[in-house]
Amino acid sequence: MVLLICSLDSVPCLAAEDPARFLSATAWQGVLTRSASDAGSGQYTDGSGFVCDQRWTLNHSSELNVTIPLDGTSQSGPSRIYLTEADATPFSSLDESKSEDCTLGTLKRTESDGARLSGDFPTPGEVSMLVDTDAGTYTIDFDLSIGYQMIYNGTPSPLPDVAFWFWNNAGPDSGLHVTRPLPASGMTISGAATNSLTDAALHGCVSIATASAWNDMQGNLVITWNLTPTTNAVELQVEIKDADDGTDYDYWLPAGNLRRPEEPGNSLKFIGRLVKPDGTPSTDTATSMKCELLNVSQEPGLCMNFPINGGANRDFKLLQQANSPPKTATFWLVDSETSMRTILPGLTSAAGIVSCYDYGACAEIKITAMVNG
Repeated sequence: MVLLICSLDSVPCLAAEDPARFLSATAWQGVLTRSASDAGSGQYTDGSGFVCDQRWTLNHSSELNVTIPLDGTSQSGPSRIYLTEADATPFSSLDESKSEDCTLGTLKRTESDGARLSGDFPTPGEVSMLVDTDAGTYTIDFDLSIGYQMIYNGTPSPLPDVAFWFWNNAGPDSGLHVTRPLPASGMTISGAATNSLTDAALHGCVSIATASAWNDMQGNLVITWNLTPTTNAVELQVEIKDADDGTDYDYWLPAGNLRRPEEPGNSLKFIGRLVKPDGTPSTDTATSMKCELLNVSQEPGLCMNFPINGGANRDFKLLQQANSPPKTATFWLVDSETSMRTILPGLTSAAGIVSCYDYGACAEIKITAMVNG
């Protein structure tokens, strides 16, 4: 009686050469932050000829938790688009002030303007992300705004206004988005982007309260992101049966080839399938699958130690038999008599052949699926 043990492993694939691992993500969760600060003084001449000595302060901060799911469920190919709605104002602070003393001959003028966070009106926005495994990049689009209210000489303005989350000053690629290379390993997408407050202000990222000081600001607007994926749970299910007639493994007995001992006797067929925990087919794919024979018996001969001069070869083998009759639909690259692997990605299942060379053969078979994520 032969005991053939099936040992199943499902292994995350974090190989740097395999950006396709990101395609398994059904959503991304994490934190977006935004910060800016500046303070200073200076002098400028306004359009009426007044010479103004001004002083300003600026402080912005935001911390927004997001979950960004797939934008639709029918996406395929080498890229994925994720999209979520978000309102950044409730998770932000914004405070700006500027005071100035201006003179024109004997004329004098004093003003004090400011801006403060305002949640009195909705500021709906979106965060989207494009993952392109062909290009090896991801792009995050920060279509977010922060509501504020202007205060002129102590009087709040009845009109609402918004400051944008970020402006990426990247030449031809400038805009509300940031593009970065996918990480070489792991599945965490994180990074930071910086723009000068002078340029960010010119693109609507601060209030107009400090407009006359924009060109003199020395600080930066900095954003960060740290996102981890949500993936489908996946399990590896393996079926083993007689390769010739498809009968269940429970009724299979090992056999050598009495007439041609160097050729296999009977064979087993194994089928590895990726499934969800409920047993239904998985929507995830494997980048590769590997079959290994472990603890293979090596009894001399093939039948009660017959023939006497029979060598002590392995009683089970993974040879090119896997690609010969009885054929399987999976092409395997055979590394050795006890190890072979698939060479085509995007698998949801793989089948192979284990050939027997002895009536007393025993071994363990281990199937490993390398899955995205």
